[in-house]
Amino acid sequence: MTYLLQTLTFLILIPLTAFPVEDSIKESIIQHKYEFIEYDSNDLYKPGALKVFFDKLDSLENGSIRKLSILHIGDSHIQADFFTGQIRKAFWKKFGNGGRGLVFPYKIARTNGPSGLDMFSNATWEVKRNVFPEISMRTGISGIGIRTGSRHAILKTGLKPEDSIPCYFDRITVFTPGSNDQYDLMVTTHPERDVLERTFIQYSDEYYTIRNGDYLGKIAANSGASVAKLKEWNNLKSDRIIAGDKLIVKRVKHPAESLNLSSFTIRDTLITAGNTAGCTFRFLSPVEFCFLHAVAGSETQRSITIQGILLESVDSTGIIYSMSGVNGAKFRHYNLSEDFFSQTGSLDPDLVIVSLGTNETRDASFAGESADDEISRFIGSLKASCIHAAILFTTPPDNLVKRKYHNKKCREIRHLIYRAADADTCAVWDLYSIMGGEGSMSQWKKAGLGRPDGIHFTREGYEVQADLLFDALLKSYYNRNEHEPE
Repeated sequence: MTYLLQTLTFLILIPLTAFPVEDSIKESIIQHKYEFIEYDSNDLYKPGALKVFFDKLDSLENGSIRKLSILHIGDSHIQADFFTGQIRKAFWKKFGNGGRGLVFPYKIARTNGPSGLDMFSNATWEVKRNVFPEISMRTGISGIGIRTGSRHAILKTGLKPEDSIPCYFDRITVFTPGSNDQYDLMVTTHPERDVLERTFIQYSDEYYTIRNGDYLGKIAANSGASVAKLKEWNNLKSDRIIAGDKLIVKRVKHPAESLNLSSFTIRDTLITAGNTAGCTFRFLSPVEFCFLHAVAGSETQRSITIQGILLESVDSTGIIYSMSGVNGAKFRHYNLSEDFFSQTGSLDPDLVIVSLGTNETRDASFAGESADDEISRFIGSLKASCIHAAILFTTPPDNLVKRKYHNKKCREIRHLIYRAADADTCAVWDLYSIMGGEGSMSQWKKAGLGRPDGIHFTREGYEVQADLLFDALLKSYYNRNEHEPE
């Protein structure tokens, strides 16, 4: 009895931290809700490639460093931020919120994006996604750019309190091409969040004459509008168009006049010339939103192109999780993006997650050798620009051709990604196999996790994927030293 009491006393008094954390995380900590998901396969391939990142996570947890930066690059699976938003919150909950990170005014670009952003402009902006290299505009860190020649252009940049965590920032960096013809940007604040939305704005229409061989999707892509907008502006009941007819392809905002700056507090002016890596301003106290005003500092300045905006909380501790996703993007498109790699390097990420490959599988002219070259070129440029970063690839998910046929190219891209990871010492998270392999998209659709197109997922589907990836990362992080001597 005395021995038992002594043993119980010892167990009660011993600190909990004396037990290795690894013991509680060796197995999956998420619920096995769906029988078609290969939960037992939810591990990283070559987790040792992330050792530098995992060591930094240790330093973050023990307080010897304050921040870690993660950049997630991808296509339409990433742009809406369902996947990345879920994993961002998971990292923040576990390791602390280091700030919002890279954002882009997707709403101004007339495309989908994160719900937690509050963006508005009094001007109309031209748009270029990196998937359209023939359009004359430089794209950078976000893979997408917006440009306006309006001298009265103002862009509100903010985070919505109800959706964004945190809803404030105290440093803003704006990425531009850095050329001498770019307007400078005045940074101001205002006590009223919707002051810009209440200004008087005039509209004018721009027209396009339909040519033989044109169709709405092609015209929409070239004009920067959506097919839905073209049909709305032109009162079209179907997709049928006739050569020779004129279509409204752009509804342009024109500020009636420049807003009176007396109601704004001027903070600083960002000089864009020569600043391809970004123009930065630090606020004295946190803000939820600010305004960027186009300023023509000389006669040579004719427009402003914005390629991305970085929102940071300088004194906070934790993870900064940035996202760069472009609908329709392939490895080739990021390789062709003029300022992408140099600006990515200026973020100095500790981990880069790459989720590309789906659009290669949708290409009727897919050639494995060409895709292999583009993947290798992408990795080489990424490593050269992000010299401190560990790299993790995710294989593209299974998808369906014409909504019902298995896409055999998914396995081919998966093989190429594994081969590239072996050659360049990168880790891999095999989403294709974990979700169930060939044909599994049909099961995800039946469970309400996949969309009818057989390519994309519902919000819940993306959140399931994010939970799986975070679980795999945590297991590799906490178990990485289990076979090493103490």
